[in-house]
Amino acid sequence: MNNRRVAEKLISIIAGIAIWVYVISVLDPVTSGIVKSVPVRLVNSEIMQSAGLAIAGSGEYTVDIVVGGNRSNVNGASAEDFIAIADVSDLHKGQNYITVEVKAPSNLTVNEIRTQNIQIYVDTAVAVEKNLKIFTANVPEGHELGAIEVDSSTLIVSGAKSLVDAVSDVQATIDASSMKEDEAVSADVGLIAIGSDGNRVYGVKLSRESVRIKASLYATKE
Repeated sequence: MNNRRVAEKLISIIAGIAIWVYVISVLDPVTSGIVKSVPVRLVNSEIMQSAGLAIAGSGEYTVDIVVGGNRSNVNGASAEDFIAIADVSDLHKGQNYITVEVKAPSNLTVNEIRTQNIQIYVDTAVAVEKNLKIFTANVPEGHELGAIEVDSSTLIVSGAKSLVDAVSDVQATIDASSMKEDEAVSADVGLIAIGSDGNRVYGVKLSRESVRIKASLYATKE
């Protein structure tokens, strides 16, 4: 009887292993796939900043990676599952190429990084005072904004010199869509850096995220 039970257990174990091998090799085989736009985290940027340097760009970089593993794991992988790191401590002014390293979850492997060496341009770090320019939006027909007061007429724009130089002024836009006639309204209005071409300049830092603006909506007079 005991021998029979041992034989049954042995058969069960062998059958279980066979099923597991079948599932892994046939139903969930080892394969590879591409995970796109994995964000790259720049580390040791404080060393670069202490040298009076700044990245001339948004500072946002991504890489595509080729990963390997069981099909279910590969198909379920997303950019958030990976950690991509690039060390910027040794960057110098001008064009640089730095190597990206990617850490994968334990059930996946990184077979290839596209492109592993990313290009970064570095410039002198500066901080310059720029004028604030007020714009209006959604003003009802036959009306205009008046009695505009703002708590600051200038702001400090900092970052790479090439980008800061491209900023002509800082723009704040008042949205009049919800304003009532002859009623003074105060609101915190967000700011963006604008170039001489009227387009937004990315990659710079403003000394404030918003300004406090007070304005009234008036009916226009002939």
